[in-house]
Amino acid sequence: MLGIAAVAVSLAGLARAEPAASRGPFGITMGEPLSQLGKVDPVGGGGYMVLKPPIPNGDLEGVAVTSFPDLGVCRITAVSPRFEDDSSGRRVKQAADDLAEKLVPKYGPYTKKIVKCNDSGGCDDGWLSYVQSNQAEYVYAWNLEDKKRPDGVAIILVLAKAVDATTSQVHLTYYGFQEQACANEENASAGQGL
Repeated sequence: MLGIAAVAVSLAGLARAEPAASRGPFGITMGEPLSQLGKVDPVGGGGYMVLKPPIPNGDLEGVAVTSFPDLGVCRITAVSPRFEDDSSGRRVKQAADDLAEKLVPKYGPYTKKIVKCNDSGGCDDGWLSYVQSNQAEYVYAWNLEDKKRPDGVAIILVLAKAVDATTSQVHLTYYGFQEQACANEENASAGQGL
């Protein structure tokens, strides 16, 4: 009798298990309650570092979510390791290119690639300084809003970012369908605890 009960519990668990197609980035689905993510560290403004993402990725070192009680997870961000001595941005741009290519099989071709430089010299010398002053950017974007994906992902951005004038890092951000509500909650929580 005990064996039948164990099988019934096991089958009930399988029935509640989330289909693989609906799992979002790092095993996190948009709208999922924060309590389902395991141990997290709050970083303020609705942001939380996920200490052990359900499905980690070895190319990215940190995963954070933005989550509010009435929305659940509404944004997921991950970052690459830092690239030291990369003032030209060569290494971070290559890493962004590589990451974008890894996303294509799951999300399809990117919608837009933005390569911007507001310098007549082409931002060749000290590209990260131009990024810091908003004169240069390197971005891949996917707009999936018309797809109504089961994981809730609506927009994806891969950005080459400047940590400082010589250090760079790739940021990967997934936005859910409730991004406007998420941003409103984030703005409302700004300054709490001051």
